[in-house]
Amino acid sequence: MSQSIPAQRYLLLSTCGIYQAAGLSRIADESVPVNMHSVARGKVQCERRAALLPAQSLVVRLGVVTGPDDPSGRAAYWIDRALRGTGVLVPARPDQPVQLVDVRDVAGFLAAMVDSEHTGVVNVAGSITLFAEFIDLIRAAGHGESEFHWAPEQFVLARGVRPWQEVPLWLPTDHPFRAHLRTGTDRATQMGFVDRPLSATIADLISWYRTHRYRHPHWLTLDREQALLRSIGGS
Repeated sequence: MSQSIPAQRYLLLSTCGIYQAAGLSRIADESVPVNMHSVARGKVQCERRAALLPAQSLVVRLGVVTGPDDPSGRAAYWIDRALRGTGVLVPARPDQPVQLVDVRDVAGFLAAMVDSEHTGVVNVAGSITLFAEFIDLIRAAGHGESEFHWAPEQFVLARGVRPWQEVPLWLPTDHPFRAHLRTGTDRATQMGFVDRPLSATIADLISWYRTHRYRHPHWLTLDREQALLRSIGGS
């Protein structure tokens, strides 16, 4: 029978999605209370178990992670639209924050933390970019001919389009999770985390997408998107 060897250190991957964001404009730091009833409540329970372990532990709460081979398709959705050469519906406000972190930067940070003495909780998320800037980066890197049409979010919501699921990365201004789009990462920076420019991640995503042509089944269909554009005067 094999004998278990107690670990001297534990590293737990959690999510910034556990924070109680309702009523906040941002997640300032790791001291913001967690929501025990969130969709990520399983992560909360794991964090509590980690706190009871006899060895040191570091809980890394991740923001929205992307990069080549990203199965969520969150960034790939916009790359797909940009390269199609059709009209693109953008229900997000131009000033909505987007906070994407490259999976390769996350991996490098985690590897460094294994042998560190840091404990407690740390948020790891990307630098904050405005949605308009995010779209501009994709257009510049992809050289696509699609035309992006900014649509009133209430108009799109009234027609049953689901934020984040059908249109990734979009959260309406009154959404209770909106504060998650501004998550403070000062502690991660102090611990040595460095994230590459979003433009570099997008360039690599576009190269990957041109080969794989990945499309998520939950995305807003092209037919429905074009119908919405016609109803607001776009094409």
